[in-house]
Order: sequence, then structure tokens, then C-alpha cells
Amino acid sequence: MKKAESIGSADRNLYLNIAIAMLNISAQTRANAKVWFKKAEGLEADELSLVAYFDPQGY
Repeated sequence: MKKAESIGSADRNLYLNIAIAMLNISAQTRANAKVWFKKAEGLEADELSLVAYFDPQGY
């Protein structure tokens, strides 16, 4: 996912998936997840991509 981001992907699901992964790694990366959620705002999802399952009540 980081490689796709580094080459300039504009896929909303990419940034949402990175944010969700950051939430699940550690408390330190959890703090950075908000940055990735912000990057996803205003972007459109690519029809060929998938968004990770996210349960906000699990946090």
C-alpha cells in the first residue's frame, strides 16, 4: 500500500486501508491514522479496489 501511495495513487480505499492498518498496529501508529483518514477525504474509490473492514466500536 505504501508503494502505491508513493507513486501518487488517488484511490480513496488505499488511504482508508492504510489508516485502518495503522489503527491495528500499535498505539504509536494509531496516533498517525488520522492523517491517512484525512488524505482519503475528497478522493474517489477506484472500482477495482477494496476497503478493509473497520469496526469503530472495536476501538
